[in-house]
Amino acid sequence: FAAAMDPEVVMRVSGVLDDAGQPYLGCTATTAYAPRWASEAFIAGMSRYYPRIERVPSLAEVATQVFKFGLYDEAGIPADLPVRLGQSVGDSVAPVASGHGSMDLGVPGVTKATGLRILLDRWGLREQDVAAFGDSPNDLEMLAAAGRSVAMANADPAVKATARLETESNDDDG
Repeated sequence: FAAAMDPEVVMRVSGVLDDAGQPYLGCTATTAYAPRWASEAFIAGMSRYYPRIERVPSLAEVATQVFKFGLYDEAGIPADLPVRLGQSVGDSVAPVASGHGSMDLGVPGVTKATGLRILLDRWGLREQDVAAFGDSPNDLEMLAAAGRSVAMANADPAVKATARLETESNDDDG
């Protein structure tokens, strides 16, 4: 399952990000696409989470497949970026912090909990049959939907407040 963004929304979002000089990946089910101008440091840092990254001159080449944008900037993502995106695309994307200074821009209403529910239906399981682990705000809906939810010791405070249990940090193999 992948909920693709409307291609027009993809082009507007990439335009705002390009104009802001904000490095990003346009993520599809198989590949993450970076603008040609993205730095080597950005590509290297994001390759930890996205093992298949290709540079493209424009997301127009893949706009019909993009299901989210992945953003990261060592200097920090500008605080006004969600406002500028909202001015361009309204509520057509949902920004959510994804940990370590990263942000995802996804399809509104489609979260990790959506994927969890799809799998539960496919496998004939109930929410109480599932354990979910998380550390970042993009895990909140999934943790709330799982019967057993666990926050990493180094998790965002909102994640710790949502999860029922806590384990060691991910640095300590929690």
